[in-house]
Amino acid sequence: MTSSPESSSQDQPEELGPDTRVPFFEKLMYGIGSGSFQLSSDGVKGLANPIYNITMGLNLAYVGLVLMIARFVNAFVDPVIGKWSDDFRSRWGRRRPFI
Repeated sequence: MTSSPESSSQDQPEELGPDTRVPFFEKLMYGIGSGSFQLSSDGVKGLANPIYNITMGLNLAYVGLVLMIARFVNAFVDPVIGKWSDDFRSRWGRRRPFI
């Protein structure tokens, strides 16, 4: 089988013009937001081993199990709380009582 020039040109990504590029400041802001999430997430994981295992002598399997269960519970509870805060009305606003 030989490939035709038409099929090979379809595999290449299309060229984007200069007006479709994401500005550097916007990339920076997304990076800063992602960095704060990484610090909070990886900070807990990075500190859980030395504190719970080495200092307190707990089994790492139990530490991992507790952290995993917390993430699973969080996956189901967060949408419920989000819906509740979307529908909530108070004199302080919708979100402020949940902060």
